[in-house]
Amino acid sequence: MKGIMTTRTGLRERMKLTVSMLSLILLLLPAGVTGHTGFPEKELQTGEEVCQTVSGSPSTDAARTFLISEDFNRAVSEYALLLKKDPTDAVVNSEYAYALALNGIYDAALARLDKVWNNNSNNREVNYFTSQVFALMGYDALATEFRNRIAEKETPVWISSAAPLLLEKYSDRSPGNDLSGGVDIVTFFRRANRLTAQDYNLMAIASFEAIVTEYPGEYLPYLGYSIALEKAGIYSKSIQALEQAMTLVRDKPEQTEAQKMIEQRLVQVRSNAKVPVKSVTTDPTNLKPAAGGKRMLAYAGGMFSSSYISINGRFGTFISDSGSLSADIGLAKSGESTSLNLGIMNFYRRKVFVAGYGLNAGLGSQGLTLYFKISVGLSFMNKARSSSWDIFLDGQQPIAPSGSTTTMGMSVGRSIYFGTR
Repeated sequence: MKGIMTTRTGLRERMKLTVSMLSLILLLLPAGVTGHTGFPEKELQTGEEVCQTVSGSPSTDAARTFLISEDFNRAVSEYALLLKKDPTDAVVNSEYAYALALNGIYDAALARLDKVWNNNSNNREVNYFTSQVFALMGYDALATEFRNRIAEKETPVWISSAAPLLLEKYSDRSPGNDLSGGVDIVTFFRRANRLTAQDYNLMAIASFEAIVTEYPGEYLPYLGYSIALEKAGIYSKSIQALEQAMTLVRDKPEQTEAQKMIEQRLVQVRSNAKVPVKSVTTDPTNLKPAAGGKRMLAYAGGMFSSSYISINGRFGTFISDSGSLSADIGLAKSGESTSLNLGIMNFYRRKVFVAGYGLNAGLGSQGLTLYFKISVGLSFMNKARSSSWDIFLDGQQPIAPSGSTTTMGMSVGRSIYFGTR
């Protein structure tokens, strides 16, 4: 018993050496960070080593047939060939990951899922096969978490009857055994943090699950676990991990700073958890409305100087993930000339970049002028996706009457987003 206590104490001291690294991640890695680096390529290459040459043109049906017939090597090979045709195909990637996991190549399976997760976290196939991979690894709680993100009827038909049998036959009976055989826990912990930093969140989740299972009395792994879970959009388990960490440091005077950090994280994650799971996307500016609802916007802004005044307003609705249709109204005054502008605009945004076009009618001292209007600019949205600060450069090319003046202007203002998401 004394030896075990000494080992645990030594582990605690060694883990404290990594707290600065973890603190840095807490400060610098909000849930929306994306972008992979090359860190897990070794795991991916491990998966590719299983591939064998398959004659003929690869097909999804053939890959599925190999998988159901338990010829996993050929299934892996077929999926690898399919991905050469389209590396971004979320369904093929997720099925490929499932085939790798059935072959016992778990890191490569999770790395494959991480490649498509950020842009496809609401995809039913991606969620289903992520659940299956975690189940095969023996992480039943994680498997249930991902499985609950989709309805029962959304299980892919082709695998629905075979999956339970494959799971029973090939699931890992010793989950978390990556920590057996003398693996250095601090090195493993740092690797998990590094995976989170590089946005391989599913791989990190599996690593942290192994750590907290083996060392449930250490609070630091739960902090890292919560970050990876939050970044993957699994808010409920992220909160649970933080609550467990708080339980471990509560009423311990020497852990006052840790308590404050955990409390701050809890407030942040609970706030982010209010965003519905179905609206979580890689791009925080994605404002696609929920089925049957409307997502609306209102904008007010302008430009003021000693010789020029412009006031602009816009009200509209989103018509796609990133596109909106709005009615525009503006008032411009230059010198003694004043004009009222009315129009309709179609806007599209990509992250912070916004561009739009439409028709505009200006009523001024010289009568009515019809313009073709183009707007480009930057839009900086808040974390709650409820408002943004916008800067637009507007150009108006006259259509009629001929001889009218082309105008340019700038508008700085604020947009508010409301309605059903």
